[in-house]
Amino acid sequence: MKKAGMMVLCFMAGSLGLYALDLTLGGGIDLGHNAYTGEDWKDSLDDENDKNMFGFGFSIGGFCRAGFTDMFSIQGGLNYSRNSFKSGKDNDDWLKMSFNVISIPVLARFDYPLGDTLGLFLMAGPRMDFYVGQETESWKEGSTTGSDTSDFDDDFKAFHFGLDAAAGVALALGPGSLDLGLQYRRSFMKAYTDYKQYPWGIDLLAAYSIKL
Repeated sequence: MKKAGMMVLCFMAGSLGLYALDLTLGGGIDLGHNAYTGEDWKDSLDDENDKNMFGFGFSIGGFCRAGFTDMFSIQGGLNYSRNSFKSGKDNDDWLKMSFNVISIPVLARFDYPLGDTLGLFLMAGPRMDFYVGQETESWKEGSTTGSDTSDFDDDFKAFHFGLDAAAGVALALGPGSLDLGLQYRRSFMKAYTDYKQYPWGIDLLAAYSIKL
């Protein structure tokens, strides 16, 4: 039975032209900025004389990458992120909403070698985000006016589908490869049912992978 299973796996790999499988060791880290965009969100900012402010976010996770050629592969991952969205008038008057998010990106990856130890990479594809918790904090005139961990509003969408794109350099390091680059995230779905407000973000990314 085991031999039959192995034969099936080998046949599937051969049929797909599967060339390699990369697995991260220790996962990856993203650090970046989050914000909202959309007509209703912009109107709300204008009405209150507010603006988007720097919303810090971080993400950690791991991925598997299946290569079809030396230059093309498909990468699937599982990440946990903490994303903060901040808006207000200045550093003495703002509102911040922070979310815990589980993400599943599935990305097509293109690698272009520049030598034996250096290359460029480009990744793009869909991502699914599952919002699993939130915290709201506000600040006014030098003191906090409240910090609250609560359930989502009834019209808040806890599931988001969007785009993930990244580009950078890949460096041969030890037994594997170190990726350094920039990543862009954008949800195609509104944060609230009847309100045109879309999450997006841009990150610095670092990930280490090793070939099995």
